[in-house]
Amino acid sequence: MNNDDLKQMVDELGLKAVVSLLATICIEKAEGIKTTQGYNSVPSKAWLNDSAKLRATMVRLVNN
Repeated sequence: MNNDDLKQMVDELGLKAVVSLLATICIEKAEGIKTTQGYNSVPSKAWLNDSAKLRATMVRLVNN
């Protein structure tokens, strides 16, 4: 996916939906890593942190 594809997705679905989708993907990635590397693995924590940041962004978008 490139920048133009992402712009098109935002145009079609809306920014809030795309941010929500990205947060969900991060959570799913973290869950997959947890099963193979453990809950406290660095990659799992990184994906969870990214999902938290995206969810915080989504909340700000909803409140504006």
